[in-house]
Parts: sequence; C-alpha cells; structure tokens
Amino acid sequence: MIHDSYYSKNFKRHLVGNEKSFIFSKNSKVSLNINMKSKINIDLYGKIKVGDGKLLCIVYTSSGHHAFDIRFSSNSNSKKSIVFENQNFSKVEKISIIKKYNTIGKVELSRIIVYTEDEENQIYSREIDIGIIVPYSIYGGGEIYLKNIISFPSVHPYNFHFIYMKPNKLEKNISKNKNIFSYKAKNESEILKIIKDKNIKSIIFYNSKNVYMMLKSMQKKINFKILEIYHSDFTWADSISKLAHHDVDCLIKVSESVGNHICTKRVEVCRVPIDVNEFIDKDGDFERKTFDIKPKSIGVISRISKEKNLDYILELCREMPHTFFYIVGDGVGRPDLESKIIVNNLKNIKILGWVEDVSKIINAFSAIVLPSKKEGTPISIIEGMSCNIPSFCYRSGGIPKLLDGGAYELSLEPTIDSYNIYQEMNSRVNTRKFVVQNFSDKIISDNFIKILNSIFILNYKPIRNVKSIKGGFYV
Repeated sequence: MIHDSYYSKNFKRHLVGNEKSFIFSKNSKVSLNINMKSKINIDLYGKIKVGDGKLLCIVYTSSGHHAFDIRFSSNSNSKKSIVFENQNFSKVEKISIIKKYNTIGKVELSRIIVYTEDEENQIYSREIDIGIIVPYSIYGGGEIYLKNIISFPSVHPYNFHFIYMKPNKLEKNISKNKNIFSYKAKNESEILKIIKDKNIKSIIFYNSKNVYMMLKSMQKKINFKILEIYHSDFTWADSISKLAHHDVDCLIKVSESVGNHICTKRVEVCRVPIDVNEFIDKDGDFERKTFDIKPKSIGVISRISKEKNLDYILELCREMPHTFFYIVGDGVGRPDLESKIIVNNLKNIKILGWVEDVSKIINAFSAIVLPSKKEGTPISIIEGMSCNIPSFCYRSGGIPKLLDGGAYELSLEPTIDSYNIYQEMNSRVNTRKFVVQNFSDKIISDNFIKILNSIFILNYKPIRNVKSIKGGFYV
C-alpha cells in the first residue's frame, strides 16, 4: 500500500493539496502507522523556513527502530530519499518524523510518500487535472501565451481542461493532443460542475478580476488550488492588476518587470514563448509578393483597440509620407481607425486584418513598430527580434528586458521616432540569439512544467543511487 500525504487520509491532514504543509519547530513530530514489507522507500519533500534544516526520520519495526538524519536546504520542495532494508525481514510498523530539541529553526515538510519498490510506477504514473479559465472572446497576448506554452510537446503528468466562458479562437488554434480538452461554461455553477466531474485539482486564470472573485467564492464549496498568470499592470474595468493582494497559490508572471506591486504567497517568472523555428531571418521577397506589400515598409502587428495606441501610427504616417505602414490585426477599434485614415487622407497606410500565421508575413517588413503605452511582454516585438527585424516599442511592462536584448525604444514623439525608425530600418541587427536564449517555446514550456511540478510535486524521478540502510540502531 502506498502512503502518500498528497492523497492519503492516513495523515491527519492533506499536505500540499490544501497548502497545509507541516511546519516543524523544536520537538515537533508526525507519525504514520503502517504495515509494509521489510524493504521500503521514503520520500520527503521540504525546505528550510529558518535555521539548520535538520529533521530525524525514525523507522519502527517489530524488532527495533532505526533513525536517519535528514537536512533540507532552502530550495523549494527539495527531495530527501531513504531506502530502508531490514535484514531481519520484520514488518515495518510505523515511521515518525521529528525535529529534535537540540536543532535550530523551522522546517516546512510538504509531502511524505512511503512505498515499496514494486509500487513505484503507481506513484510516478499518476495524472493531475488542471482547469484553465478563458474569460474573454479576445484572442490576444494572453491566449497566444497559453497556446505556445501548452501546445509544445513535453512529457508531463498534466491534463489541461480549457473552460471557455465566451467563444474564442484559442479553441481552434490550440493543438488537440491527448492531454488537452475544451468545454464551454458561462457561469460559476457550470464551471463548478466541470471541476467536480473532471476531478480538477487546480485552476489557472489570467487577467480577469471577475474570474478571480468567482474562483475565491468557489473555493468555499470545493477545494482546489488557484494559479494566476499575470501579464500586465495595465488597468481596465475587469483588470486584476488593480488588486494589491492576490490570494493565489502561485502568481506566474510573464516578466520580471510586471506585478511588483502585488503581495501574494509565491511568485514565479515564466516568460512569453515563441516558436523560434518559425520566426527566422528571411529576405522577405516571397512574403511581399504573397501579401502585396511594398519594399521598405513598416509592420504594426497588433489587436486594434484603444489601449494599443494605434492613433500614433497615423502621426508617424504624416511624418514619413514616403514610407508605407501595414497594420496586421483586427479588433473593435478597426472602424474608428479606418475612419480616421480616410478623414486625414492618409495614403501610406493599409489595414490587412487578421493573419492566421504571422510568421508567414513578418519578414515582408523592414521594421516592426508597437506604440502601446501599456504592455506585458509584446509577442510581436519578440517575433520581430527573432527574425532580426528592427523592432520598436515604448518602455512599459516587460519591455525593458527586450530593450536590453536589442529592441529600440519609442519616445512617442513622432519627429524623433520617425527619424530613428528610418535610420534603423535600413540595417538589421542580430537580436535572434537573445530571443532563442530567453523566449524559445521549448525552454519556456519546460520552465512552465517545472513550476507546476514544484507546486504539485508529481513528476519526479526516483533516486536510484541511494545506498540501502542495513539493520541496526542508528542515532
């Protein structure tokens, strides 16, 4: 029988699953009565809260007891393994974990697993179901982030259940592999039913304050973890960035530069991923012919909405009358922007609308410009940099990291920016290496899975080189 504090009720309380780790101070003790074969494996997950990190694990058998010193580090949920083999072939009756009176500080123990060698595969093959709430019909940066980070093939024990509150292009664009599922749910009761039916242990949400409040309400009815992907400090009516305290189990930021005003339990950084094998440096002739784009033109790859500040592109059009601008994207602000183009009689700008695969058009441009004043980490700028196209953006959100990697900073002064863009678009700098090192979909997807592993502590490999401990009395 496997004794696992993540699942088993043999322990007085579930560890990890409800954020109820054991905190050991001097003389703290937890015991588990068991009846197992003489050879057992004990895996303990924990970390130092403060002090020396020392614990004592005592294995009691029908013929005596055996003690093993354990010392944890400050690394989150590091694993300590004990392989106990009793030469007397007596039954193991109990294990106790103790912080002795003469040790210093506190240790947080988050998971205890006791199992025999032939039960090992049962532990490592378990799957966990994670729900992902998609709150809006917008197919923007948040949705593309999910597509890129979860679609990438990776070996892991997670099933992702996408719950769409409104129709979204993400459902069609995300890969349909064996561990990705989709559902439609308009309200709390429908979402709650999916969580119960699919045995979902955790919910990922992003951007929406209303969804956050709904999930906190649902936690009063059913136990699950809440993970938040935080994209931007930009505020709007339903913006989660307005809240200074986020009561979530983990806040996953897309950049080191965003969300620094937020107080929460745990913070991780998982950057924006792109497919670096698709976004490569090309001469662009084929792309220009395919989309009928003029040479030495500027691309603006963006959703057309107020917060993207695309009116500024019209100012650049006036400053650069001999340079053509193409807007790749669509959105609620398109009719208004088209009207302004006509009123201002601008002949050097065209809205191309939605393009399914941006990698098929991006090399047609000699520069990429994104003038939005509020951003997380703009995907179009990273894609441009991956193709070694001079890319211009305003310093906000996660953009400082991109500026350090070779992107150009917009001043949002049209006279200054038009001069700088004209100068730089005639030559390409090598920004691809920076993107490959920092935003590759494989690297970022692997990091995302590592974060999940550290939260759920499921996908780990057993330590094979731990020496067997023979019978006797140890102190």
